[in-house]
Amino acid sequence: MMVVLIRLAGCSAALCLGIIFFPGSINIYGLIWGALLLTVFYTLLRPLLLTLALPFNLLLGGLITPLADALLIRWAAAWINGLMLNYWQCVALALTISLAYWPYSMWKQRQLPNK
Repeated sequence: MMVVLIRLAGCSAALCLGIIFFPGSINIYGLIWGALLLTVFYTLLRPLLLTLALPFNLLLGGLITPLADALLIRWAAAWINGLMLNYWQCVALALTISLAYWPYSMWKQRQLPNK
C-alpha cells in the first residue's frame, strides 16, 4: 500500500510540473484523474509492458523504458479530457515520474540486507 501511495505522489508531482512546463496541456481535472489513472497503469500495466519489451530493452541498453512509460502516459491522456499531451511531452513526464520515484527506490535499496 505504501508503494502505491508513493507512486501516486510521484505521478501527482510530475503532473504538477507538467502544468508549469506545458501550459494549457493539463488542467486540474486532468491532474487529479491523470495521477490516479497513471498510478494504476504504473502499478499494474508497467511490469507487463516492460517484460514484453525486455529483449529490446536489453539490446538497446535500457532506452526503451522511458519510451514505454511515455506510452502509458499517452494512454492515460487518451482516456482523460484534461490531459492534452503530445508524445514528446509524455516522454518528458515519464522521465519526471522516474525522477520523482528515484529517492524511494534508493531508500528501498538501502533497506535490503547486505550479503
